[in-house]
Amino acid sequence: MSRIDRAIEIAADIQARRVPESAGSRVAAERTADRAGCYPAVAPIQVESEWLVALHQPNGVVAEEYKKLMTQILQTMSEGACRNSLLITSSVTGEGKSLTAANLALSLARQLDHSVLLIDADLRRPHLHEVFAIGQSPGLVECLAGEADLAEAMVHTGLGKLAILPAGTSSTNPQELISSHQMRAFVEDVKQRYRDRYVVFDSPPVLPFADATILGPLVDGVLYVVREKVANIVEVREGLEQLRGSYVLGTVYNCAASLKRPGYGSYGY
Repeated sequence: MSRIDRAIEIAADIQARRVPESAGSRVAAERTADRAGCYPAVAPIQVESEWLVALHQPNGVVAEEYKKLMTQILQTMSEGACRNSLLITSSVTGEGKSLTAANLALSLARQLDHSVLLIDADLRRPHLHEVFAIGQSPGLVECLAGEADLAEAMVHTGLGKLAILPAGTSSTNPQELISSHQMRAFVEDVKQRYRDRYVVFDSPPVLPFADATILGPLVDGVLYVVREKVANIVEVREGLEQLRGSYVLGTVYNCAASLKRPGYGSYGY
């Protein structure tokens, strides 16, 4: 059985629970210099987004699924196959890749007190700044253009040791930025500068755009999100095929048929 067939088989067998996707309130967070790699004491940002179950329902069924995912990823990292950088993508839009990136990063930062940098590398449809109710810029675009340092652009959330780098100002040519020498140097810099920190990238989906196939080989591992009734088996197979140059850790099967359990409601992850 090929790696692609195995990944699809795993995705089809996983039962998960669904989270409604809604935007968070827009409350600005303090941007603080991080040149020494340390985390300043800041008040936690106020986030109301129902997306962030790892924050609002840390003991719920959905949050537990993220903890399981986190544990599996940490096990892989401890074995040396994937060191400290991870890219989250999917076949098409609307599969919950940003949801997965946000909750996984939160779980790492709050449950295990790890230092985590969450980067919105989806320059076509950035969403993380809305989820966490922070400003969109300065961000990744400004860092690549040399208009801002990473230390100036990242937002310390006060939610454990989680920092976020938003996408930044809208770009007229996102793929040119993603494929640039500056982007390659940036990825290498954050991986090496913060070796004790986990770096999570949220990228565009694979099939509409080439961004994820460009970024995939630059990071240590790729997590592939598959949403039930959104991407079909042909699209999943094609997306994974395009990521052959990357190290695909596995798949997350999202929005599976609801599993009703007492006390947990009826939505699925």
